[in-house]
Amino acid sequence: MDYIKTRQRVKDHKVIIDIPDDFKSEEVDVIILPIDNEKNFTENIMKLSEDSFKEWDNEEDEIYNSL
Repeated sequence: MDYIKTRQRVKDHKVIIDIPDDFKSEEVDVIILPIDNEKNFTENIMKLSEDSFKEWDNEEDEIYNSL
């Protein structure tokens, strides 16, 4: 999966992300997380990932979970 991870400062309530020419996706999800400190950032990412996996969970996955 292609992805872009960048850390930027908000300026005039905006963030601009330059997409490389070789980035293949035409549509993306954009998630903005505040960074108070590195520990806070890591905790937010873990929380986000955990919640995302719960949202994507479905009965078909149970086959793979039992292997």
